[in-house]
Amino acid sequence: GSSNMPAVNLLSCARAGAQLLCLNYQTNDAGQQLNRALFRLNGSCGYVLQGPLLTHPEAPYLPHPTASDKAREAWAAMTPARRSGKAHTLHLQVVCAQHLPKSGEERIAPDVWDHFDPQGLMPAHHRAPSLNPPSTIYVTVEAWHQAPAGSEEATLRHETKRVEGNGLNPSWEEHVNGPAGWYLARPNAAFVRLAVHHRGVLKDECIGSEVLPVVALRQGYRSVQLRSPKGLRLQLAALLVHIRFEPKEEPLRRFADI
Repeated sequence: GSSNMPAVNLLSCARAGAQLLCLNYQTNDAGQQLNRALFRLNGSCGYVLQGPLLTHPEAPYLPHPTASDKAREAWAAMTPARRSGKAHTLHLQVVCAQHLPKSGEERIAPDVWDHFDPQGLMPAHHRAPSLNPPSTIYVTVEAWHQAPAGSEEATLRHETKRVEGNGLNPSWEEHVNGPAGWYLARPNAAFVRLAVHHRGVLKDECIGSEVLPVVALRQGYRSVQLRSPKGLRLQLAALLVHIRFEPKEEPLRRFADI
């Protein structure tokens, strides 16, 4: 089929030391979105260095049949924070959104390579404005990370309330998981997915989303530009969020365009 393995499985392969993973580029599913987010850390070129779990000289990846007794003792003596980066709690508030497309619309922002097609020979991504009524909008927030206990992958999920008939500037001001936030045991290998959905009659439709590595998030109010279900950047559509970490530390990497 034209799909990829689940995002948490891709994360497991990467964290186990896989250097090359095959992806199906026909489908902009969660695996494709995670891959795009990971390599935006270096400007979508070259490679991304593995985390301290695999690169720190005092943290061999265990269990491993060839690991020496001394290495196993060193591993057992290390705290979880030293093994995989300092754990912290992510507090994320979904504030509002702006200029969301209606269901069936595709307001795609121009790309840098569009000037190579001055005659417009390539198929256009734009559609005529939709005559559908105003949308009923809600946001889902997901975090792909490793659970605090054990090595199993976990997916945290939060869904906001619905805003009726307002796709221009819907407002929520809703905290993810309340005041407790989300505890991330390995933030340097965790990802957050923000998705805006339209409430349909038969089924809901995702009209915009973005996946961000936690190490790229900066604290404070941030505007996250959204992508269409095909992975193309939407024109003007954005989600305003507020981000706070405990303990309050600036991440080591950051997106240049957030």
